Amino acid sequence: MDEDVLMEKAAAEIETLQTVVDEVVIRVFGNDELNDLLDTKDEVTADEGQGRMQVLFQIEVPVSWDEKDIIKALNEMRASQMNKEAGVKIKSYSCKDLNIIIDVLKQIMIDRRELHHEVMPLISGFLSYIDTKEKANVNLKMIVPEKLQLEIGPAKKKVINEYSHTIECNISGKPSPFTIQWTKKKHGEEIAIMPLLEKYSGGTVEYPSLTIKCFMIDDEGIYVCRATNEAGVGVSNESQLTYLEKPMVKVSPEKQSVVRGKAQALMCSVSGIPQPIVLWMRVNNGEEAIINLSPEKYTGGNVDCPSLTIIDFNKKDEGIYVCKATNEAGEVISNTSTLRYIGELECFKDKYYS
Repeated sequence: MDEDVLMEKAAAEIETLQTVVDEVVIRVFGNDELNDLLDTKDEVTADEGQGRMQVLFQIEVPVSWDEKDIIKALNEMRASQMNKEAGVKIKSYSCKDLNIIIDVLKQIMIDRRELHHEVMPLISGFLSYIDTKEKANVNLKMIVPEKLQLEIGPAKKKVINEYSHTIECNISGKPSPFTIQWTKKKHGEEIAIMPLLEKYSGGTVEYPSLTIKCFMIDDEGIYVCRATNEAGVGVSNESQLTYLEKPMVKVSPEKQSVVRGKAQALMCSVSGIPQPIVLWMRVNNGEEAIINLSPEKYTGGNVDCPSLTIIDFNKKDEGIYVCKATNEAGEVISNTSTLRYIGELECFKDKYYS
């Protein structure tokens, strides 16, 4: 789409609300929601017209205007309406970006002429506190508040213990939220997240994404973000975080002499989330080999029973044994257990001379 078409489209959106104050031209624009509302005048009943609604004013002024004068003007506008009944009342404003939330009678909002009658004196009053010095244009965009749309992600994530994880949060809609609230649901209970705690960062209006520091098992759960503006509360999709814990494994005894033909147990203690799978290996003459757990020679050595028992120990079973534990969080190899083969004669000598 070329620039001329874009300009024509922009011009078509300009409402016929316009006035001039001290050579300052004020033009009023409306978003689609406002225009739709203005076009539904005949459809609104008397009861509906009695209520009030909130509208966002976004004011664009020349950069040359003094910031102190602008702040003073906003303060004076607000003060002038205190304790007065008015069709258009200022509810809140931001000096930083010149956003003003106004409270308007619905009956005014559905009447273009009445809207002009109420809004223009308000803006004229704003300009009366500013020394404009020269001709200028002031654009005022009126936006009917939109319910905020929130999207967080990832939808599912497995997080390793003690790592940090950020749930990204993107918010669309105007005006911007004035509150952000994160919750975590676990075992059917929904818990409010307190972003000011050292455990978290973000989760605020300025930075809605939530970072969980040093992730622990209590942090597992389903996370949801809620953002509130003048149109109501927007609720995000869910982000489910699952806790992972790296394996830990230890074997014993560290050294053991085993008599030929005896059964020798290598005790193995394993932990981790999810439950790690185990793999036994033997190092003999510098070579590492995975042990084939044939039932005639071994028992155990699996997830249900990680400890390994060697049946009918012989010279070939001599060596250094280790256990490797693996899960989604990683893998780890245990300490070593050294088994030395001794024959019956050598065993007799040990007993005789001991």
